[in-house]
Amino acid sequence: MGSILFLVPIALFHLEQCESNSGALPAFHILLNRLGSCDIQVLHDGPIQKIDWFNINLPVKIVYSPDATWIRDKSLKIDIFKVRVLSSCKFVIFVSNLGISEQVKPTQLDLDEWIEKSGTEHLFYKDHERISVSGTVITFVTTEANKHRLARIYFTPNFYFKITIGLFSYKNSFNICVWSPKDWTETIPNYSSLNENLICHPKKLDTASVFDTVGNVVLIPPSWCYLETRKLKKSDLKIGISKGTKKISLLDDGGKSHAEEILINIFQAANETLGLISGCSESFPIIVATSSPTALTDEITFVITENVGYQYLSCYREEYITFKLYVTPFKPQLWISLVITLTFITFAATAYAYYKKITFAPWLFILATIFEENGHLPLKLRGNWFLRLIFGSWCLVSVILTNCYNGIMISELNSSFSALRPSLFNHLLCRRMGANEIPKFIQSYSYNGFKHKNHTSEILSGEGISNHGYDQIAIYVLNLLYLEVSYADAVTGRASPFLELYNPFASNECFSLVSLPNEYVSGYSNHPEFLRHLNLHIRNVVLAAWQTNTFSVRILEIFNLIDPRHTHYPRGFRYSNPNQTLGQLRSSVESELVECGKSVFISKSEEVQAEFKFLERHYPTRKFYKGKEILDKVSIGWYFYRHGLSKIPKYFVDLVETGIFQRLREQERNYKNLARKPVKQIETEQGSKIDVPQIVQYRVSFKNFKQKKNN
Repeated sequence: MGSILFLVPIALFHLEQCESNSGALPAFHILLNRLGSCDIQVLHDGPIQKIDWFNINLPVKIVYSPDATWIRDKSLKIDIFKVRVLSSCKFVIFVSNLGISEQVKPTQLDLDEWIEKSGTEHLFYKDHERISVSGTVITFVTTEANKHRLARIYFTPNFYFKITIGLFSYKNSFNICVWSPKDWTETIPNYSSLNENLICHPKKLDTASVFDTVGNVVLIPPSWCYLETRKLKKSDLKIGISKGTKKISLLDDGGKSHAEEILINIFQAANETLGLISGCSESFPIIVATSSPTALTDEITFVITENVGYQYLSCYREEYITFKLYVTPFKPQLWISLVITLTFITFAATAYAYYKKITFAPWLFILATIFEENGHLPLKLRGNWFLRLIFGSWCLVSVILTNCYNGIMISELNSSFSALRPSLFNHLLCRRMGANEIPKFIQSYSYNGFKHKNHTSEILSGEGISNHGYDQIAIYVLNLLYLEVSYADAVTGRASPFLELYNPFASNECFSLVSLPNEYVSGYSNHPEFLRHLNLHIRNVVLAAWQTNTFSVRILEIFNLIDPRHTHYPRGFRYSNPNQTLGQLRSSVESELVECGKSVFISKSEEVQAEFKFLERHYPTRKFYKGKEILDKVSIGWYFYRHGLSKIPKYFVDLVETGIFQRLREQERNYKNLARKPVKQIETEQGSKIDVPQIVQYRVSFKNFKQKKNN
């Protein structure tokens, strides 16, 4: 039997058989009363005459399914685009001879097949794309005389099954008896009959429909299990269970995280429990926090919280000066007007001197006035009113323009030089290897791997390797593989010493692409995060591209970023040092960034944003910036697996859409840097040094001074 692919509440109604004018059991009259625009199904296993089929006054899909098996006919499916009812309101009625007829031979009835197929084989939107509907109310019809047969009807309990027995009368009043699980951990693995664990509540038909009445019945939900992708060991999953109104407490040494705040809010609002049951069995609802989508099914609700990728942070800038500096003081319109004016003056003065037959070069005189020098003017021209008017006006204008130009030029010379700042990952590349280098890399990797297959316990020195980039990358990737083998030995507990990587190809002329490790085993560090990302892509994505001979721009960029001429480690990083802490490496990265050299810190965009705020606050004289490109951006969020009718996913979506989730994330990141101190003192422009507590003290003192002054 296939697994149940949707979570449904089952309503079992015991109908008291009453005498009417037609002599039929008024099941549909009661079940369809006050029912709105719902998707209604009726499944039966044979001709049943003692039921009021004539009272079906709503659009209903009736399916004949003998022996509780499904007739797999494409004609029985309904195209969802042709449905004129609410798919969120689904009502299924099971009519069986075992529950209605009196002359039937007593036997057993398994409802699992009907429960599963009534949802998965009902609606479709493509030829082979089925729609699983959750929140279905399933009603099994029986009579008072056949009440004892309920013990022969079985089903597999699942989340939020609502099994009720109703006692009906002509006065439209009835009692509902609800099936309720005593313990989900014992109930789910076993079959349950319809006459077990019944809790009766009096109801009236006039107040609401049967569908709404059943939907409002609250049962004890199963306990959820919480998983965090960063916690891979079962022993690390220390989760408190909520009982009643008590708060949920995740016993994490790192303090209350944003995930804990979210879980406390949504589980208290939904009045459900959270706990660890048998190592998070797939039979129970599971929450997976901070994960990216892999394979989504009908049983999984994935809520996207943010889009993250790799981004870099740096304060490196390459200053330069150009001839543009000489034309910067004036706008282009002024330069054009000045050229036109000088051309006109020179032409007029030259024409006049030529007409008077006087030897004179007007352009030399104008050039001298521009440089604030005395120009030569012949005596015959000094008394001429025309030239006196032209040159006198120009001398006045030249003084103003020259002084303005000198003043603005001095300001430009005193200001910072223009600088180039890398904004894309492509700007960080040391050398650019094309698609023709990748097959050579594959060949070199295979050759050196076969050559040194018996020396996996040693790091290749790189001696005798050519200067070709593909050869150096091949040796580099092989060494990373040997380090991973050493790391795996530590995970499995083998007595293998950690290897140490020495990169002989690193160049000071290339950018250092540093990142922090996110995994430790027995105190030993794994690859830095970004290097691990590049290494995985080289082995998977680049290899697949080589096999298909299709190389995109992104693949070439990844291939060039793992070039060993780049340094991918923080200063002082050691694989073989068990006493090396993450805090020490973070301080090393901070010191390297503050120097504003050719170093960039690469991490997930959210971590880069937190680091950017910290550095910007503690180093105001450094101009830090983030790259404009986010590499390999993916959507991450929370998984809700087999949640059924639980309101937990809905409450979580509300927290995300209102911005509360993002606010808690920011508070958590800021809290991590709250007690963190800068590794270097701030150097002001005057050369004095000041630490952060003094800055805070000065700001508070200035604020108090302003308050006293206002008073």
